[in-house]
Amino acid sequence: MSANTLREDFEYRQLLSIFEAIDEPIYVTDPETYEVLFANKILRKNFGNVTGQKCYKAFQGRNSPCLFCTNKYIFGKNLGKTYIWIFQNKLNKRFYKCIDIAIGWPTGKMVRCEIAIDITEQKKAEELYRDLVERAGIAISIDDQEGRIKYANQRFAEIFGYSQEEIKKLSIKSVVHPDDLEKVRKYHLGRIKGRKVPSRYEFKGVRKDGSVIFLEVSAVSLKKEGKTIGSRAYLWDITERKKAEKEIQDTVERLRKNLDATINAIALTVEARDPFTSGHQRRVADLARAIATEMRLSKDSIEAIRTAGVIHDLGKICVPADILSKPAKLNELEFSLIKSHPKVAYDILKEIDFPWPVAEIVYQHHERWNGSGYPRRLADDEILLEARILAVADVVEAMSSHRPYRPALGIKEALKEIEKNKGILYDPEAVNACLRLFSKKKFSFK
Repeated sequence: MSANTLREDFEYRQLLSIFEAIDEPIYVTDPETYEVLFANKILRKNFGNVTGQKCYKAFQGRNSPCLFCTNKYIFGKNLGKTYIWIFQNKLNKRFYKCIDIAIGWPTGKMVRCEIAIDITEQKKAEELYRDLVERAGIAISIDDQEGRIKYANQRFAEIFGYSQEEIKKLSIKSVVHPDDLEKVRKYHLGRIKGRKVPSRYEFKGVRKDGSVIFLEVSAVSLKKEGKTIGSRAYLWDITERKKAEKEIQDTVERLRKNLDATINAIALTVEARDPFTSGHQRRVADLARAIATEMRLSKDSIEAIRTAGVIHDLGKICVPADILSKPAKLNELEFSLIKSHPKVAYDILKEIDFPWPVAEIVYQHHERWNGSGYPRRLADDEILLEARILAVADVVEAMSSHRPYRPALGIKEALKEIEKNKGILYDPEAVNACLRLFSKKKFSFK
């Protein structure tokens, strides 16, 4: 035996020993006769001693070569190239990832060598995941860097009214309403570039038939080998929720308008009995709202102050009209009747289910910072902030307007009064805000 033959024999036996040591099925076949020339121990364990048998008979139970035979992919012009493919073996029902390549055999002939990696458990996991994704009530999609949709589950197709085949031709532009397209594109591009953008937001979508739907999306970047290649999105159809919210909003708006109409009717009732102070409540409400806005109170507090301001003198409805319009100084009994109006108003308003503490604000609008007010002699923080603001607005408007028992004193005198008694009779912050309105913001009564 020549040295070359010995070396080739050694290399052959060394190659077979390597094949035997690998824990995946490996076999070698003659590409012309389909005869199995070698099978390692793992393959023999699964299929028995198949050496000398036809590969299509031993592994597939067929009587003729397989239609999917890979010889054409590794011989001829493809010689030296590796061919990788996945299939399910019909005999044992297992899934394999097969790696095929032509190698030299001791006979001097090129033969087919295949390593079959069992991926059955992986396929089961993939099938389970795919089943979960397809059956999920959530729409799921994957798009690339340009926003082209590369995958979408059945729920996505149902929401937008497309078939699975049609989805493959879609992009973000196809399913996002023009009103929100710029926003969605901006977030998508920012996510691709690693910028901090909202991961969850709402947008308007467009179905295949052109109808508009509302969606909530949660999107994350999709990476491959550390590089962002697109994004994965989870979408919920919130169209019905939006409709319900709109109905609730419309109902609230109708109720608010009805409430405003009721409040205005109450205000007009008071003014009808005291024509000399006509418009006083509205002007007080305007100034009180402006002070609250200057103090940067919440929208709820501002609306509560406005509402209370419009009807803060409601209690005067129980005061005789001749006392309200008396052109002279009131006696002690008459003044005591006037002082009862906050409590009367409170008793009327407390039964109304306002969204804010309107009754209590009206009840307190004649209380003073140092406790010298009426009817309960509350002091500083015992008085609601809204009532403290209303008190300042009430004094400024009353002093600057005409009354039956005196001419108008004017805005300057009114502002002097609240500045002089800031921190004594009136809340300091409310006074400062009111002074700024007239000096810097040029506020004026309408």
